Order: sequence, then structure tokens, then C-alpha cells
Amino acid sequence: MKNRLFALLLLALPVLASAYDCQVGGLCYNLKSGHRAEVTSGAPKPVGALVIPERITHKGIRYTVTAIGESAFEECPGITSLTIASTVTTLGDWAFWKCTGLTSVTLPGSVTTLGRRVFEGCTGLTAVTLPAGITAIPERLFYECSSLTAVAIPSSVTTIGYEAFYGCRSLSSLTIPARVATIAKRAFIGCIGLTAISVEPGNTTFDSRSGCNAVIQTASNTLVVGCPLTVIPASVTAIGETAFAGSSLTAVTLPAGLTIIGESAFERCKGLTSVVIPDAVTTIGDWAFDGCTGLTSVSLGRSLTTIQRCAFSGCTSLTSLTIPAGVTDIGDEAFSECSGLKQVYCHAVQVPNTVLKAFDDTLLEDATLYVPAPSLSDYKSEEPWSEFARILPLP
Repeated sequence: MKNRLFALLLLALPVLASAYDCQVGGLCYNLKSGHRAEVTSGAPKPVGALVIPERITHKGIRYTVTAIGESAFEECPGITSLTIASTVTTLGDWAFWKCTGLTSVTLPGSVTTLGRRVFEGCTGLTAVTLPAGITAIPERLFYECSSLTAVAIPSSVTTIGYEAFYGCRSLSSLTIPARVATIAKRAFIGCIGLTAISVEPGNTTFDSRSGCNAVIQTASNTLVVGCPLTVIPASVTAIGETAFAGSSLTAVTLPAGLTIIGESAFERCKGLTSVVIPDAVTTIGDWAFDGCTGLTSVSLGRSLTTIQRCAFSGCTSLTSLTIPAGVTDIGDEAFSECSGLKQVYCHAVQVPNTVLKAFDDTLLEDATLYVPAPSLSDYKSEEPWSEFARILPLP
């Protein structure tokens, strides 16, 4: 049995040895047709200034370096600077993932394709110069690049991908170029340092009307990216998904014509202390105010019918809540972990359709529920309402 295992290990050695085609100048390469070479991963991990050359010679043959492959320098914290030859056109997925020592990057104009998550987790990165020819900022390109202070999005860009700038807490300004037609979900979550947002004139999809310090989808009047200094125009009818999520917002005035508060719109806005939901709003989306731990006052509009899943979950400073008469549906964990909640005034004569975990971990045994007098028995017999310590008629 031992001899068989040893034989199998011997057979595996050539496979392990062929992880790359050659090693030149301390870097590993895979060789491609047309005398092209792609930088790939291999030991030892580089330290200090990393230079990607234009060409290499292997066995007397010259190869042009055209790509940095997938995960080529993944978790190489010793790299401090990066110089890329002008022959390189492609950076693969995760190419510099978690290179925490990298502080600045200038990509040559030859680069036309950036993979996903190329610089994700590069927490030391402070400045990046992107090439003029790229058309997309891919998914999680700068995810958790917490020291990044500035980045100029090239005018050629049409798409900003999912969580592209997530957690870029030091980023202070943002300009959306005229050609951008798509901004994916969660693109700017956690950019708590943002104070200046604008859209270039000529953009037919987005605008920053009236100097509002926000990005608004023009056709739908939906605010899609905001910051603490945003002044929401009266023409805005919807707050889009994750528009203010994770920001350092402390106060917000919602316009009277607002009808929609989208999923995670104000999620984890921990400094937000109060909010007045306009009367035109009928639905508060999933996680809309989830984790707003500083929220002490919420006024819900008269037209509200639906409070969706986790809408106010984790609002630990909320002590009192008034639910309007028109509310018919309350979703899963809508008010879960609201540990400070002591009084709920529900004006709905008919008990709303309420998921059993709507008040999960909210210490209902210490809270009082006030309901219309004719509905007392209904609330007392319907979970989770029946779990309140006291159920009394509305004063």
C-alpha cells in the first residue's frame, strides 16, 4: 500500500512542476501562441518594486508580455510599487488581490481589459491611474481599498460593476463620466468619506440635478448614489437600492413626492438619528434601515401598507414606534433586534399579516403594545403580537 502511494506521488510531481512554463528574472510565465507571454503565479513571492517587462527570452526565443494572469500576485504583501510595460493589455481576475503593501498604481494606456477583483483588499493603495481605453470598472475592482483617496474614472467607461468601490472609506469625491449607462448594485457601499458627487454633462442616463451631490437615474427620478452632503431634490420619487448604505449620513430630508424606499437604501447609516417617511410611500424595502443603530425616531407615512424583511432590524436605539392604520403586511425580522423598543402603537384595526419572527430578539416581554380597542382580542390571540408583555387600547 505504501509503495502504491509513493508511486502516485511520483506521478503527481510533473503536474506540480508544470504550474508555469518558465521563470525569467524572478517572475513566472505561461507561454502562448504568437510568441506571447502571460505572467502567472509562482514562488517565491516578489518583494519591493515589481516591474513587469515588455519582453522575455526563453530558450533563445523572444516573447512579448501581454497579460498578467489570474491570481498572479495574489496575497503578495511585500510588493510596494508596480510598473507595468506598455505591451500589457490584460489584467486577470484577482491579479493583485490583497497586495496590502502596494501604495500606488499607474496602468499603461495599452491595458484594455481589467478582470474582477484585481485590486481587492489592497488596503495600502492610495492612488490609481486607470487607462483611457477601458469600458468597465469590473466587479469588486477596488473592494475594501480603504486608503484609496482619489480615482479618476476614464471617459471611456460605460459600466461600473457590483461592489466596485465597496468599503473605499477614504474616497472623498466621485465624478461619473458622460458615457456611464450602468451602475451596479452596491457599487459605492461604505464610502463614508464621500462628500462630493457629480455627473458629467451630456450623460443621458444619470444626472446630478441642481447640484444635489448625488447620482440620479434621469428617466425614473431614482437617486442611486448619495453621500452625507446630498440634498435630495423634490423631483426624486425613489431612493434606490443601497443609495446611502454604509455612509456617514446623520440627517436626511425625504421629499414629499417620494413613493419608494428601496432595498438597503439606508442600511448601516449608524449616525442617522431620525427619519420622516413621506405620506406617498407605500412600501419600505428589505433592509432599508437595517443596522441604523443611532435611529431614535421614525415617523411612518399614512399611505404605508408594507414593511418588508429586516426593514428596521438592528435599530437598537429605537424606543417607540407608531404603525399607521393602513399597514397590511410586516415582513420577516422587520423589527428584529430592536432591543430598546418599549412601546408600539399600532393603528391597524385588522391585524397585519405578520411573519412570526417580525420582532425576533426585540425583548417583547418588556414592551407594551397599544391597538384599537375593538381589536384587542385579535392582537392578543395572534402571534407574534400576543408575545408583548402588555396589550392595551390606544390612548
